[in-house]
Amino acid sequence: MNFKALLLTLVVFFAAEVSHAQMGRYYATNYRHFDEYGTKKKKWLKRQYISLGMAFMNMEYSGKYREHPYVGNYTDTAIYLNKASSSSYCFGVGSFANLARIQKKQMLAFDWSFGVHLYNFKLVDRDDPVDGKYTLNAATMMFEMPIGLSYRSGGEASLDPKDKMLFTAGAGFAPSVALTALISSTLLSAAGVQFKMRPYITADMGYFFGVAMKAKVTYYLTPLELMNKLDGDIHTGQSSLTLTGSSNFVVSLVILPFSFKWGEEENY
Repeated sequence: MNFKALLLTLVVFFAAEVSHAQMGRYYATNYRHFDEYGTKKKKWLKRQYISLGMAFMNMEYSGKYREHPYVGNYTDTAIYLNKASSSSYCFGVGSFANLARIQKKQMLAFDWSFGVHLYNFKLVDRDDPVDGKYTLNAATMMFEMPIGLSYRSGGEASLDPKDKMLFTAGAGFAPSVALTALISSTLLSAAGVQFKMRPYITADMGYFFGVAMKAKVTYYLTPLELMNKLDGDIHTGQSSLTLTGSSNFVVSLVILPFSFKWGEEENY
């Protein structure tokens, strides 16, 4: 058992809970004092967004056990599984800045955001009459910070509530940190932390209903190794396992909480 990785996982979970509480206070404070702010900060708030959605990923599990004693028979066994995630969710916050104005309601923008994705995987669920019930599950918490360029049209570009149709298409890279726990029945059997830079493409469409709301799809193009463990000695018994997450989709609802202030004179 990797106690350092487990401890890091618990610390990050706690930090995420604290950050969610801070975020609630952040939006409440800015809502109360919005009219007191200057033009630049008002524009900044009007372009901020939050997102909630579902994340979809396949996990490949590859496990091997090898025992090659100096005397006696060799043992080589391997297990391979490919399972889709279940009950997996995501949450994110972000914003964008104007890089080049194409028309009044079209722009090239620089985008940045921060998101947390929670993936659950049911790898094995077996009820053996002799050995009893056996389960093997995996859980991954992934922190991502997508940074890229996008084309935006509609009210997001003009900050005008009359431009009700909203559209975005973009691409970039997302530094990603994944914390994964592998749980056998009720025991933590392994934990790991991995980092990777992942390219992504994204598109969304929406409408201004008094508040801007959009449906967004993001595709992360490359797989991500979530865990790689090797324990023991080949002469007395060596076990190895690899968990790999596939390229994956994220589908989310995006809300711009301060878009109800679009249309003020200082937008232009």
